[in-house]
Amino acid sequence: MTAIRWTVMTFALSLWAPWSAVAQISAEGSASADIEGGADEASEIETSASSSGGGETELRADADTDVGGGGGGGAPSGLRLAVQGRLDAINTLVLADPTGDNGTLNQRRLLVPIITPGVRLLDDSELFLGLGFGFSGYSNDDDGPNEESRSGWSLSPLVGYDLLRDDTAAFSLLGWINLASLGETEDCDAGGCMDVNNDLFGWGLSLAAGLRGFVNPGLALGGEFGWGFLDISADAGGDSFVHGVFGNIFLEASLGI
Repeated sequence: MTAIRWTVMTFALSLWAPWSAVAQISAEGSASADIEGGADEASEIETSASSSGGGETELRADADTDVGGGGGGGAPSGLRLAVQGRLDAINTLVLADPTGDNGTLNQRRLLVPIITPGVRLLDDSELFLGLGFGFSGYSNDDDGPNEESRSGWSLSPLVGYDLLRDDTAAFSLLGWINLASLGETEDCDAGGCMDVNNDLFGWGLSLAAGLRGFVNPGLALGGEFGWGFLDISADAGGDSFVHGVFGNIFLEASLGI
């Protein structure tokens, strides 16, 4: 009986030993494969860190793009509200008025609008559309009872387009239609004051080229040079035509919307 028991145990051990060796080899192979796979592929921690780092890089790039989208310290872009101011330095100094007549002087000064509110359009804000307003007036007093005064105004739809532009400056062409009016002359003497029936109304066109530099995205300074004319009709009858060159000192302030 004992001999039979030992025989069965020996047979069982002979069957179990090969399967145990195979299982051990399989476990070792699986562990080795896991280690090698971990070396070739990123772990979940590494993958998470990489994704987070990529997101931060993209956010940083987007932030840099947003900062630079407004033209940096130079040219602004997009839709902007703008106000332009012009001082006609040539006609203000009467250098372009050969006659020295006050009526003619006032007419020529209405070639240039003093203030022009408007908007800048297109991708780099290179197109400007505005409505300009001008004013001119004079008063003569000879230190006696005689005094003469007159005033006038102009309304000028204006368009400008930048032909050349970078982050620091822009070269543009401009044009505007002038609708101008000169009121009656008030003539005063010792006997009192009276209005002379010499109202004038005129229309005309001005063309100019300008160069402006960007102080910052919302402020530009520059100069313009151009030529314009006015065809003027008088209420009392008779027409006149004035024309001449002008040189402007230019200022623009704008705000993106």
